[in-house]
Amino acid sequence: MTTSRRDFLLRSSLLFGSAFVPNIFSPRASIFSRGDYSDSSPIININSFKATDIISGDTPDEAHEIFWNKDGFIKKKGGYPKASQKYDVVIVGGGLSGLSSALHLIKNGMKVLILEGHPRLGGNAKAEMYKNTLMSLGSAYTTIPEKDGPIDNLYKDLGIEKLFKKTRKEDEPIAIHGKIKNGFWSGASDPKNADQFINVHKKLNDIYENAYPELPLIPGLDVDRTLLNSYDKQKFNEWVNKEIPGIHPHIDEYFHQYCWSSFGCAYDDISAAQALNFITSDLQGIQALPGGNAIIAKAMIDKIKDGNLTVLNSTFVCDIIDEDNSVYVCFHQDNKILNAVRANKVIVTAPKMVAKHIISNLPKENYKAMDDMRYHAYLVANVILKKNIKPKYYDLYSLIEKIPTNEHEDSKNRVFSDMTFANWANQDQAENSALTLYLPLPYDMAQQFLFSPILYSKYSGRIDKAINPFLNDLNLNESDIDGIRLTRYGHALPVACSNGLASGLFERAHQPINDKVFFANQDNWANPCFETCYATGLVAAYQAMGKEIEL
Repeated sequence: MTTSRRDFLLRSSLLFGSAFVPNIFSPRASIFSRGDYSDSSPIININSFKATDIISGDTPDEAHEIFWNKDGFIKKKGGYPKASQKYDVVIVGGGLSGLSSALHLIKNGMKVLILEGHPRLGGNAKAEMYKNTLMSLGSAYTTIPEKDGPIDNLYKDLGIEKLFKKTRKEDEPIAIHGKIKNGFWSGASDPKNADQFINVHKKLNDIYENAYPELPLIPGLDVDRTLLNSYDKQKFNEWVNKEIPGIHPHIDEYFHQYCWSSFGCAYDDISAAQALNFITSDLQGIQALPGGNAIIAKAMIDKIKDGNLTVLNSTFVCDIIDEDNSVYVCFHQDNKILNAVRANKVIVTAPKMVAKHIISNLPKENYKAMDDMRYHAYLVANVILKKNIKPKYYDLYSLIEKIPTNEHEDSKNRVFSDMTFANWANQDQAENSALTLYLPLPYDMAQQFLFSPILYSKYSGRIDKAINPFLNDLNLNESDIDGIRLTRYGHALPVACSNGLASGLFERAHQPINDKVFFANQDNWANPCFETCYATGLVAAYQAMGKEIEL
């Protein structure tokens, strides 16, 4: 059996067989059978979109106290509590990876508990809805899966396959100083040198067809690891300089912006394997849902809600202790009390930078690898308009005809790497148009800048200035903006550094512990996309059940 780009061809018997069509426009409908968790939906209605200095997303204060002073925090709360219940599997984190694990565990009759620190499930796949306009707060699109492959079948089983809107092959938009030009890879931004764009596009497509660096890796999958490692040992800019010497400056700048947007990582830091895995696949076409990948998260929840599932949200895990016959999990529930349960197995879907703090007696090799991983930060801004415009395109990368040279200063001055039209996939239902801006902070220690009390005013001011050329090109002006909302994801993006795969760093970090504790997160492979979340969730579920995945 062959494999196909970011779509692992697992047998469809691993997936659910009955279709269910979720009502995505009822985001506050009850989603659990074991209590009223209606406010846990990844999609939430908002009644006002006026400018506010309240920023959604990560709420780190309590979590940081637990991570950096675990013993003191537990002592302050009265010490370790006695475990109150026993589960087959406890899943730490209710994002796409955790929900993917739950999907397969519940299908196989497991008794599952999900512990989620945020008030809502979905992780980076959340959305807000204002006047029937759905806006992504994080992950927003997927690649187009192979027909009747496992991902395609998953979407059908979840009842969402008809909600996707696909980009057209003939659409290759780019924005130069805010002016939209279609046909980037045909040379629209510089017609006199169109052959340079066409040749690079041809080379990228050739890699996709004949020398694609397969990620994520699945146990038993037939992958050319030598090829993958050879790409990974190079930084992407090194690969470009060697393979595409004299690259056109517009393409060079595009690669910068693409890496910033997709990985939150610099062009001269990211692995060539990771960059080519994304870029060459995306060039084949992408698809998006109204509100982004929050629809996938909600559909997964609707699928598992009647299973043997319990969910506790607003619940931070404090400690995971591997004991003789089970795993003890201690957590701070509802920001009030310590509670604890036991489990036969635990799946940790928190980022490794968090996992290393909450797992006691972590093996040295795991801890060292987790500690060596780096993370960058991210902001997402949604700009709601007072009118409805029909977008021609989905995603526009922003070029200013200047090559970035300093990640901190250039990302600050550029403000956003690209802009999507939030209502592109549901323009007939949206009452107002919205623009979603991606504001990566592609440098180390960027998280510290996300919690400044002046964060909203600082970034909203930058956005007001940077978005003006785009508004002008869309025949809009500042008076057409109803409001701006910001979302922070301080721990969203692992740095997909060169040699992280070839050296085994990422694999050491997510190595299972004593066949009891397993890991599922996009940072298992530093490959931040839905396909990796789903794959790592699936693998961890089968590891926890002690079953092999048949290819």
